[in-house]
Amino acid sequence: MTQHDRILQRLETGQWLSSVEASRDMYIMRLGARIWDLRAEGYEIEERKVAGKNWSEYRLRPARKIELPPAFEKKVAETQRLF
Repeated sequence: MTQHDRILQRLETGQWLSSVEASRDMYIMRLGARIWDLRAEGYEIEERKVAGKNWSEYRLRPARKIELPPAFEKKVAETQRLF
């Protein structure tokens, strides 16, 4: 399992992951670089600074519910009927 996979697996649990935890538990020394790679792939990752410390924590941004306007929903239903 690659560093990418291990970090993504941990972030998908919804927990915050710090560079200290990554180096201690996963032996990943450059968490910020791997987070940058994940963001480049399109993952939305939040960052927060740990109060009184010199590091950050990261987590996947929770999914947002998208509300479609009523007119759009009707068009989607009509096009799905054709297939």
